[in-house]
Amino acid sequence: MGNRIRARSWGGIALAVALGLVTAGCTGFTSQEVPPAQRAAYDAAMGKLPADTRGAASALEEFVRAYPRSLLADDALEQLSQLAFAAGRPEEGRRWLGRVLSNHPRGDRAAPARLRLAPREYGRAKRGAAYVPSPIAVGPH
Repeated sequence: MGNRIRARSWGGIALAVALGLVTAGCTGFTSQEVPPAQRAAYDAAMGKLPADTRGAASALEEFVRAYPRSLLADDALEQLSQLAFAAGRPEEGRRWLGRVLSNHPRGDRAAPARLRLAPREYGRAKRGAAYVPSPIAVGPH
């Protein structure tokens, strides 16, 4: 019984350490910080939401043009994709997600972009496959 209690307490300690490391990673053990001008531009663009989606999209596009290598550029691209999908423009949304992956493959928004893009691409492939004639049906008779 004593060994089980020690094992549980070690398990609790390990869990606490793991959670601490994850939390520390989220709050930033990063050597890179977002410059104040970039943060202000991004926050100004996001501040237009939800009332002015066109203004927000325009400001986010300008942010991406002005700061293509910013730590927030992938966030801006992801937000642009969400705005496009919400407005019923799925092709445009896919293009924005593609830019997240091509321009910021190691950014913090790459994994969420892949997750958002995967079912859309899968669905698009399935719709396209529905129009491809089966080789069996087309073959010689």
